[in-house]
Amino acid sequence: METMKSLGVTAVLELPPAGTLVGLIKRALPGVETVALKSPDDIDSALDLIKRHSEKVVSS
Repeated sequence: METMKSLGVTAVLELPPAGTLVGLIKRALPGVETVALKSPDDIDSALDLIKRHSEKVVSS
């Protein structure tokens, strides 16, 4: 978690089985956006997260 914080991680996408990592990150790294991909219903949220945060990386 400290490494992710020091690297400036702004978002985490957790792949199946999902839920545990996102819960830990929410407590340890407040402000980091998370999406747990638990079912096909979560794909749009995951794609949105990737799009918004990849633009930050490319523009930096």
